Amino acid sequence: MNAAAFRIAIEGQRLLNRVGLQLASETGITDALQPNTTSQHNDEANLAEALEIWMEAYATQWSTVSRDSELRRLQDTVWKLTDYLRFQSV
Repeated sequence: MNAAAFRIAIEGQRLLNRVGLQLASETGITDALQPNTTSQHNDEANLAEALEIWMEAYATQWSTVSRDSELRRLQDTVWKLTDYLRFQSV
């Protein structure tokens, strides 16, 4: 795995961890989203934007090693998630 792919993978995991915390907080499972513990993606709209930017970088990297057919499924899921996050921030 090259450095660019590794960086994209780490960023994706970090963002998806933030999404998980956000969803857990919304359902009352955890109070982990305290103002002093949030990262740079401290609200849903910013998190959605960061996910979109990440997805574009991931798609570019993906196309160098895999077929696009499976990528579309992942993109659809991420786009639905970003729409959900933006709806929650309104």
